[in-house]
Amino acid sequence: MPGGHVFRNAHFDYSSAGLSVHRAGHFDSPVQFLRRLDLSELLTHIPRHKLNTFHVRVEDDAQVGQGEELRKFILAALSASHRNVVNCALCHRALPVFEQFPLVDGTLFLSPSRHDEIEYDVPCHLQGRLMHLYAVCVDCLEGVHKIICIKCKSRWDGSWHQLGTMYTYDILAASPCCQVGIN
Repeated sequence: MPGGHVFRNAHFDYSSAGLSVHRAGHFDSPVQFLRRLDLSELLTHIPRHKLNTFHVRVEDDAQVGQGEELRKFILAALSASHRNVVNCALCHRALPVFEQFPLVDGTLFLSPSRHDEIEYDVPCHLQGRLMHLYAVCVDCLEGVHKIICIKCKSRWDGSWHQLGTMYTYDILAASPCCQVGIN
């Protein structure tokens, strides 16, 4: 990973059973995103002290116009790639995309680099520049899955990221844990 680390996960026990990726043969029909009925599924994965709008982005906390613009950008990028499911970059868990914030049970981020070791990305353009949209699930962010740097063997901590939103920088490369990541 340029400017960052390659991470691995000890858990690969997730399947996408029941989730359909809107892809082959359906390019003429619009992508349908799920409507979230409540936050109960997401909230079972996070500590009780994080049950607030600082840690979980919800539709009501988006500033007027700003949240809607971000939501439209993400859903347009996914629609252009005919995807209504994204996969966690670390554990490969399938994450359905919802039509309102929180958009995923995890967080999304953009990277200017295509990470060859991460199989799942969505190409998109931000301010005329090609970017790659990736996701990290709530269990990888919260440390339920032990994410270990393959270079220095230290544990990655993503628990400080807000759930359900998108970062416009590469969250994996932004906080290197060792000198190898800086070089």
